[in-house]
Order: sequence, then structure tokens, then C-alpha cells
Amino acid sequence: MGLDITAYKNARPARAEIQAVISTAEEPREVAYDLGVVIPWINNHFPGREEGITPGIAYETDKEKICAGLSYGSYNVWRESLGQMVGIANIREWFRNPDMSVPFAELLNFADNEGVLGPVVCKRLAAYFEEWAERAAKYTPRTLEAEHFRRHYATWHAAFKHAACDGFVEYH
Repeated sequence: MGLDITAYKNARPARAEIQAVISTAEEPREVAYDLGVVIPWINNHFPGREEGITPGIAYETDKEKICAGLSYGSYNVWRESLGQMVGIANIREWFRNPDMSVPFAELLNFADNEGVLGPVVCKRLAAYFEEWAERAAKYTPRTLEAEHFRRHYATWHAAFKHAACDGFVEYH
């Protein structure tokens, strides 16, 4: 078991006839999947992360997606290392009262299992990944092998850059 993400770009509400079929379905997400569209799952524990996504609406996206996955443990160690790189000494303590002005805060303080980061958040995160890329390439984390950190940084950077084009990143 682990965390998988899918980054979509150029998301737009699906056509009305598709929305109608999905709205009457017993299992709307399964029907959406069968029809080639996505209903982003909004994690209500992290309000605002879905910014730019309308709840319950199915979206069509470009066919090209970026998919990535890693174990929950690996993701959390990587996320902790990312936090350390931007100055968070102890992420567990930071979680108790997160400073949302810290770079990557919307990623750091988000679920490690499911939910969606909407287009507005993805653009901000893509900008942070770009801004911090040079430092990440040289960064040696305390809790993780440097090459592992850099490889995952590059993967997540690519995912958010992709989704920054009016898309979203879905955790599942």
C-alpha cells in the first residue's frame, strides 16, 4: 500500500450529457472513470486545497497524465525532508500549528492518502518547485538519502508543472 498521485492538465467540466449520466449513477466515480472523466475527491480536512475545482463535477482533461507512487512511509520521509529544506526543523511539531506562509505549505500540510490539489494551488506549488529546484539539487537531507530526495523532488516537480496548466493533482 502507498500513495499514488495523478497529475492532470487542461481540466474542464465534462459535457452536460456526461454530467447527467454520472449524476444518476449509484457509483458516480466508477461511471466517470468508465466514461474517461474524473470527479476529483475533495478532502474536507484541508479546506481550500481544491481551489479552482467545483465539488461533485466531472472533469475532462488532456489524455497525457503524470502518475507517480511511493509507499506512505517513503512519502512521509520525503515530505519531512522537503520541510527541512525550507526551514521546518520538526515537521510533526509544525503540523500542530502550520505556518501556511512557508514554501510548499499546501503540500506539506495535506493528506498522505487521498484528496485533490486544485489548479490554483498547483500553480503555486509548481512555482515553488521551480524556485527551489537549484537548492534541491544540492540539498542533503538529514533523514533521507540525497539521491532519493532529489529523484522524488524531480517527480513531484514534473507533476505540479504539468497540473499548473489548468489541471489538478489527485492523491489516491
